[in-house]
Amino acid sequence: MRYSLAFHAHSSAHNTSCTRSASLQEWEASLDALQPGGGSVCYSHKGGPVCVPDGARLVFVGDSTIRYLWLSFAYALRHGEENQADGINGTRSIVHERSWWTTQPWADFFRGTTEALAPHALCDCTRELQNPRKSMLNSVEHRYFHYRNVSLSFISWTGQATTRGFWWPKDPIDSCYAPAVHNVVGQRRHWDIRWNRPWMTAISDVLQELRPSIVLFGSPNHHLGTSYSRAFTLYDWAKLSRSLALVASRVLWITPTHVREGGSRKAFVGELRDAEQLSQIFGTDGIFDARGLTAGAAPEDYWPGDDVHFSAPMNNLLVRRLVQQLFAKLARP
Repeated sequence: MRYSLAFHAHSSAHNTSCTRSASLQEWEASLDALQPGGGSVCYSHKGGPVCVPDGARLVFVGDSTIRYLWLSFAYALRHGEENQADGINGTRSIVHERSWWTTQPWADFFRGTTEALAPHALCDCTRELQNPRKSMLNSVEHRYFHYRNVSLSFISWTGQATTRGFWWPKDPIDSCYAPAVHNVVGQRRHWDIRWNRPWMTAISDVLQELRPSIVLFGSPNHHLGTSYSRAFTLYDWAKLSRSLALVASRVLWITPTHVREGGSRKAFVGELRDAEQLSQIFGTDGIFDARGLTAGAAPEDYWPGDDVHFSAPMNNLLVRRLVQQLFAKLARP
């Protein structure tokens, strides 16, 4: 059965003409009916196939660097090959948000990257552009991807004390109310927010709905020092890890990627000690060392004029190394 995911201005609570509601599990089942699982999902690479086992459920939590890791991963599974587009010279790329910016900059990016994964992706997303601080505080970006019985979700977090969304993973998916991309003006207002919770509580509750086998958590170090982000202490990380362990069989902590040498973005080296100490608590197998893997990055490995975000090849490398660490018996480097 196919479900319409078109956005309408009112939720089903205010509209009795909605089509039948589907749950997230039913949406996933409808996709599996079109393209059943039953074996590892692989994509091609010159070094050999990169594979994810049947039934894997991964949830990524973090900032834009984790978003691009998630998008690169989902794209490779969906298309059977890695994304090669970098978003320069007038082209568009899933790993370069500004390559999509036209009349509705963020909405264009959210829609374009979701359509690149269609019909296997949902995006509960909106973001303002005019005021950077307000943009981060009021932004919503939670993404859901399901392909051949493999699920990848992305929950955005840049260090805010609370997180919010228009759609909760237990809510229905129907023609009146669904995860959707919303323009900055005219479609969604603050009173349309369906949930707004303290971050530590929200992430635990969201994960219970998403039922992950693995949680991949990225520190918001690239946002430390801003007015909306706060530094998490080692105590915070330890408390969070105990909470995550209740809903996932494995938790992997992703260290912050390397900041371009000589750039204007400050590298918060001091805060990285917490991540390093976490490896002593959880073991090296509990840490994905994205910082170490990107430490040798050349200026051309970043977006032009950007100190933090990487081009397609570096994102693809990180995905391959991540899959290799998670599923060593299936994935090749």
